[in-house]
Amino acid sequence: MQALGQDPAVTLIQVNSAAEAVAAARRISLFLAVIDPQIDGDNGLALIRQLMQINAFIHTAVLTDMEEEEFHELGEGLGIMMRLPLTPNGEDAGELLSRLRDMMPDR
Repeated sequence: MQALGQDPAVTLIQVNSAAEAVAAARRISLFLAVIDPQIDGDNGLALIRQLMQINAFIHTAVLTDMEEEEFHELGEGLGIMMRLPLTPNGEDAGELLSRLRDMMPDR
């Protein structure tokens, strides 16, 4: 996450619970939520469903150690942008930023 924060176009907020994440999504317009499955004790997909009910345009990425096929099956229909390793590195952050930039309207 630190690598994401090094980009001047990115403002990071960190929350410590699913309830805080939902409150943040209601309070501010989020462009991306990176979900740590430990935040709500499951695989993070329940939190993504809650966020999508608030704003269906929030992009999401999930930290997971699930195999790609299993993750895809469980997350199907949620529009998850990217699966990240549990301990992402700078390369992972770069890939995430690249995908985000491809989706952003011209600035």
